Amino acid sequence: KTGTIDIPLPSSALRGRPEASAVRGDLDAIVRKATHADPVRRYASADEMEADLKRYLDGRPVLAQPDTLGYRLRKLHERAPWALPIIGAAIILVAGYVYTLTNYNEQLRIEQRRAAASQEFLVSVLSSPDPFHPADPDAGQDITVLEALDFGIDRLEQGLSGDPELRASILSSIARVYSSLDQHDKAIRLSEQALAIERQAAGIPSEAVRASLEMLASEYTDINDFEKAARY
Repeated sequence: KTGTIDIPLPSSALRGRPEASAVRGDLDAIVRKATHADPVRRYASADEMEADLKRYLDGRPVLAQPDTLGYRLRKLHERAPWALPIIGAAIILVAGYVYTLTNYNEQLRIEQRRAAASQEFLVSVLSSPDPFHPADPDAGQDITVLEALDFGIDRLEQGLSGDPELRASILSSIARVYSSLDQHDKAIRLSEQALAIERQAAGIPSEAVRASLEMLASEYTDINDFEKAARY
């Protein structure tokens, strides 16, 4: 045969016998390597060939075969059928842990970014009466809480478009402040905006959606619009 000394392989010699399938593969590969026409591609010594035969008898990967992951896994399965399911389960557990950790870190970054954005918004509202840089030059430092909130809403309309959940959260918070100041129309308007964002972001009923529904039911009750309150 091309590249080998012309001798039959074990599987060929045993053709038609049950033993042929047992020697086909590794033992054939050992014979091919041992009888290769190119001396460089043969075993370096009889001891090396003996060691490869021992590996074959022990069910371990032999040097005569290409050292691939698939081949090593197949030999491992032949030696220990229980090993691959355990390895597979371990890989799934590790992958799940890595995914959970990555997801947790990403969620942590999102929360940190939201906290910073909330703080920036709060500072902008509280700094509205700044006598040197007032939000309303006409009102100056005499700006009222309601006016400060109104300016805050104007700024909110211009920002946080990239984080709808944070936007909805701030809208809900300001709506509660308006409600406490008996500004129910403004509280309803902001709560409805927050509810629309929360429903779109969550896709399913969520705690934020439930809170907004309760807020709207309460606000409509306060203004004696019981029909709309019952709807919410």
